[in-house]
Formats: sequence, structure tokens, C-alpha cells
Amino acid sequence: MSDCEICGRSNADAEAVIEGSKLKVCRLCSSLGHVLASREQAIGPTMIKKPVRMPEELKVEPREDIGKIIRNGREKLGLTQEQLTERLKLPSNTIKRIENGWMPPLDVLNRLETITRISLVEGTGSSIELRKKLEKKMMTIGDVAELK
Repeated sequence: MSDCEICGRSNADAEAVIEGSKLKVCRLCSSLGHVLASREQAIGPTMIKKPVRMPEELKVEPREDIGKIIRNGREKLGLTQEQLTERLKLPSNTIKRIENGWMPPLDVLNRLETITRISLVEGTGSSIELRKKLEKKMMTIGDVAELK
């Protein structure tokens, strides 16, 4: 089985034309173009996803005092818990739970960072830190590429 020429997965079981190029691609990447041929394959050991390790420079950890930080940020914006919850399109009591100590998933933290403009995670992979690097044009290909 060959590797996908777009994402590198080891199960390139389709041939597709993507932006004028004929490529061997996996099932997920085949949706990016016109599929020419595809081999249906039974689920086997090659179909099992390998765990992906986050590069050290992109690892993040949520800050410990996150509930207090979010409460202060929300109050500075003049929003109630309900208003912030609506903006984030989350279940009604989510912000209340977070402010009382519940640790939300990282994607919710990233959305909160975007709205409150407060860094809620520590580490060089923080979306706010990456945004600052991009704005200052200090980001290089080494900041986002994974070398093998």
C-alpha cells in the first residue's frame, strides 16, 4: 500500500485528479478532487490510525486559574455568562461550569481565547502566541513544519 501524496497516510487506495494533477490519495483526500479509480478495502491493520505526537514546540497546558481569568475577561467585555455562552455557541451552563473550576476541552479554550483576547494556555503552541508571531512576521517555516 502506498502513501497518500497529499497527507502522507499509508492507505492511498484511490487515484484522483486534484487541481490538474493525477495523484494517489487516501479516501479523505480524494474528496478534494475528481476520483478516477478507487479500491475498496476491508478494515485491516493498515487502516488503524497511528497516534500523532504533538511536536514539543507546540505543546500547551491550560493555565491553573482558568475560571478566574475567564470571569475577569468576561466582565471586562461587559458580558454575562449567558451572553458569552451564546457567542461561543455552547450549552447554556458551560461558562458557569468553567468559572467554577471545570476544565473544558482545548478547542473551547481556543475559542474563548479568540473572544476574550486572553491567553488561557501556557506553552509555545498557544494560539495567541502564534498569532503574535504571525503579526510580527517572526514565524518561520520551522515553527509549523515537522522535520523527520
